[in-house]
Amino acid sequence: MSGNKCQRCGKTVYAPELMSVPGSNSVWHKGCFKCADATCGITLSIANYMLYGDNVYCKKHVPKPKGRSVSNVPHAKETPTGASLRPRPPS
Repeated sequence: MSGNKCQRCGKTVYAPELMSVPGSNSVWHKGCFKCADATCGITLSIANYMLYGDNVYCKKHVPKPKGRSVSNVPHAKETPTGASLRPRPPS
């Protein structure tokens, strides 16, 4: 597997130092397998990493997926209590 570039440092990763994870084509050096959050950098292992895109994070810093709120759903209306209503289909 020589010739693979490390996701973190961009240098070649050779078999004895290679880290890879299921679901990603990226590879890392064992020493580069750290949380991608700029404020963290904790060294991760296969037992405690979280994959987001092509980067690995610790559980605390993995980005949260952005969901759709009720206001973004077409044809949804919100009542004063916060419950959502959909228009009744024509009879």
